[in-house]
Amino acid sequence: MADLAPVVGAILEITGPMLQRALGAFFKTALGMATLAVLCIIGGCFICAKGSVLRTVIIIGCGVVIFTIAGLFLGLKRAIGNGLLVGFSSLHAGEKTSRLLFTRILQVDEHQQMGERGIAIARAAERVPLDVAEQKLQRAIDWTLRISHESTPGFVRRTLKRAAVARVAAVTLAKFRSENAEFGGVDLAKVGNEVATQIDGLVVKTVSGALLKVTMAIVLGASLAFLGVAVALRHFMH
Repeated sequence: MADLAPVVGAILEITGPMLQRALGAFFKTALGMATLAVLCIIGGCFICAKGSVLRTVIIIGCGVVIFTIAGLFLGLKRAIGNGLLVGFSSLHAGEKTSRLLFTRILQVDEHQQMGERGIAIARAAERVPLDVAEQKLQRAIDWTLRISHESTPGFVRRTLKRAAVARVAAVTLAKFRSENAEFGGVDLAKVGNEVATQIDGLVVKTVSGALLKVTMAIVLGASLAFLGVAVALRHFMH
């Protein structure tokens, strides 16, 4: 039985600070959306209330519903995104996760005889067909997620770890396919080193851009939806 203590330690080392950043981002987002909701509701009352208690109650209720749903969705997105950012930018979560995956991918069975293990090591250094590389990657992902689930306490921590593994897996799979297209096979050790050295920068760039887009889309969408309700109440409810 392999010693899982280093694996468990690496997982907790990554997910602890990621969790702190994620929770901070969630509460900051919730506060920001609450502030936006109050401002929009005040503006909505000026637009449609016209002294009507019923319209005032309706527009306040609509504002609470719209911005609560939008705030929760955006808060979760930003929590996961910011957790990943601190993990990949400061803690080298991408490098650690990729090395964990490739340690599993290239692992030699400790129960094999010495001669068999030597053959296995030589085979690991060779290029393998793309489908074999993909199968090895999927098995390594499944193993890592299982260990993460068993050793990582808390839903948010497990979600962060799954998200980190998913991003590393996506980059790794793209590298496999690029390597196969160029050389007709996949050099697992080579790709593992390339992914480990490049993954953190790639993920930080991707997540930063995605967070900005989703924040703008949700804030603008919620504001426009609320404005539409206010205008509709003004024109169609008397």
